[in-house]
Amino acid sequence: MSGPASEGKPKRSAMVWILPLIAGILLLFGLRMAVSFYLQYKTSEGAPKLSDAERVVESLPGVKARRIGQILEAETWQKMAPRVRVILFVLGLFGILAWAAAILVYEYFFYFFAQGRRRNRFAPYVWLRWMVLTAAGVGVVCIFYGYFIEPNWLEVTHLDLHSSKLAPGSRVRIVLISDLHMARTVRLEPRVMKEMAEQKPDLIVFAGDAMNSSWVLGRFKQFLIEASQIAPVFTVKGNQDEGIAWDPKDIYRGTNARELTGQVETLDVRGNKIWIRGMANLQRYMSLPENPPPGNEFSIFVHHTPDEIFEVARDRYDLYLCGHTHGGQVALPFYGALITFSKFDKEYEAGLYRVGPTTMYVNRGIGLAKWPQPEVRFLARPELTVIDVTAE
Repeated sequence: MSGPASEGKPKRSAMVWILPLIAGILLLFGLRMAVSFYLQYKTSEGAPKLSDAERVVESLPGVKARRIGQILEAETWQKMAPRVRVILFVLGLFGILAWAAAILVYEYFFYFFAQGRRRNRFAPYVWLRWMVLTAAGVGVVCIFYGYFIEPNWLEVTHLDLHSSKLAPGSRVRIVLISDLHMARTVRLEPRVMKEMAEQKPDLIVFAGDAMNSSWVLGRFKQFLIEASQIAPVFTVKGNQDEGIAWDPKDIYRGTNARELTGQVETLDVRGNKIWIRGMANLQRYMSLPENPPPGNEFSIFVHHTPDEIFEVARDRYDLYLCGHTHGGQVALPFYGALITFSKFDKEYEAGLYRVGPTTMYVNRGIGLAKWPQPEVRFLARPELTVIDVTAE
């Protein structure tokens, strides 16, 4: 005689409710980070705002259809395009996480109130559930990676260039760093110093954006003093260095660094004459006194952003070094930076470019911009660039 039907019922594993509980906790952390991501954009002047879209909509009533495209392009679209990308990204992230949270709440409701009884599920819902939960899981992992792993994972990029302006058989090694954005928490600065010393450069270039807080002014100056013991250091001011949190005239004083404000500096590296010029973020190349580089000396121009490349290239500089974009700081696979805060948008977001006779390198920077970007890095690792210029 068979026993009661209840005796034959398989016992449900505790993992049935433990795993969704863990997933729910991770989703809460992910949503918290996503909220922080959005708030940091919202509170900044350069952040995406729905008022931009509202301004476009308000201009449409009574306008002929053939004029709509012209208005969007001439008045708002070039400024809105990067912001639209960020808005879509944030909404997509919020949407997936919120959708996954709703599915988990739904599943828990039936698990506890249906007393564990199996219920028929609509097949498309089962597929949709796993797709959404998988996407949310990947998103949460990416958020954790962007907060805790990539910002502390320095990449040393090596670049080889050739020039007929150097003596036969000679080489000049340049180390480029940018956008330290020092904060109260020490991140990569000790590693950067160690790497610079190991590379044994002939000169070090810092392309601006020193720190996020005046509390670390002393530590930043100590960083430059130690760097100047490795090789001559040439610096420019970035947009962050023009803030009111510290005296912008004082950040390089007493550091042995040579601040470039439009003047020309020269350096002799084993008989090779290096001609160096640069300027602060607020300066414009066309406003500098006319002084093109000599044709027989290797020339370098340093600026915080890539925005002056066309003007500099007209004077036939050999090398243009800059930063500012952070490689987007948040980039997407196969697409790249979401936003760069450069007038060229994504055209020069990071890496090596050739503009006429001038080679330009856009460094991704070391630190994390506090405003308006979130304090994460994703597919835009902190970068120290080693450039070897050898004779042809």
